[in-house]
Amino acid sequence: MEYYLSTHMPLVQKSWASYGLKKYTVTQYDDPASTYSVGCVLEFESKEHFQKAGASEEAKAVFGDIDNFSNEKPTIVAGEVKEVKEVVIDAKQEIVDFVASRRKEDAVGEFDFYLKGSFNLSLVVKFNDEGPKAVIRFPKPGHTATEFREENVRNEFNVLEFLSEKTTIPLPRVVSWGTEEERPQHLGPFIIMEYMKGTSLANLLKEPTASEEEEVILATDVDDTKLDYVYEQLADYMLQLSRLNFPTIGALAKPPSSNSWSVTNRPLTYNMNELKTVVSAYPSKTFPTTAFTSAQSFFHSLADEHLIHLHTQRNLADDPENARKRYIACHRFKDLIICLQIQRHCA
Repeated sequence: MEYYLSTHMPLVQKSWASYGLKKYTVTQYDDPASTYSVGCVLEFESKEHFQKAGASEEAKAVFGDIDNFSNEKPTIVAGEVKEVKEVVIDAKQEIVDFVASRRKEDAVGEFDFYLKGSFNLSLVVKFNDEGPKAVIRFPKPGHTATEFREENVRNEFNVLEFLSEKTTIPLPRVVSWGTEEERPQHLGPFIIMEYMKGTSLANLLKEPTASEEEEVILATDVDDTKLDYVYEQLADYMLQLSRLNFPTIGALAKPPSSNSWSVTNRPLTYNMNELKTVVSAYPSKTFPTTAFTSAQSFFHSLADEHLIHLHTQRNLADDPENARKRYIACHRFKDLIICLQIQRHCA
């Protein structure tokens, strides 16, 4: 596996980059009953680019290298990647009807518009009873790791419910949420909320631009009254959040048996998602499985993630000196955790 990741796949990238190879992901299968031990997905600009790559002179080196790590012939399957946005557009009316069925009010839904973020794709629905609009949101494949998607949606729902109970921060009301099994058109776990119309802070504070595609530059002449209005709200939100204390670090939960909020689940962090989606060989079994009882144990876990990342993704460092600096930085981070703990006890 080490040769495959450190030698063969870089050879594939180098050989076929000029033929439209955009990216690749590698999956190692743990199931002993599986027919395959490793799977690799290569994404090309088009089917034509893939065909040209397979027939190129460089392909001889790629396929010839297989004997260096395997005594089996690879199975090659080609297909077209359909973006989640295309699936949502094709199933637009089905999704609208699904959203309407999840509301308590009996009303007919109608598509209004799409919303797109870094991790999610959303569809806004309006209703003929003049009730509030609703937005249904799906995670984008490849942006949130498949095995994390349901956990992430559940965590988001719990946070919204908790903050609605414990703070006055304006939040959208959750109409419904569901898992993979309940989803329309196999689009992943979903969350349906009331749509809250507002003004983007970027639009309020940026220099005027001719189009949304232009770079956002912070305006230097924003009226002080406008700034006070914004910062007072932000300060209020931050103060309210700072008063919400728990004895553990992790994700919120409200067990039916106790009907009270607690932090018992593991923290699902941005770093964990990046490692799972970008570093194909990263061992998921090393991720935390429960909440942390101290900041020290949380930071030690984070430091271990950095070290495993450095060991697993060999192309993370460009040369031996860069690898050395990264290795030292990881251990310095561990030393810093110990220093902070000593200072805390001394204080």
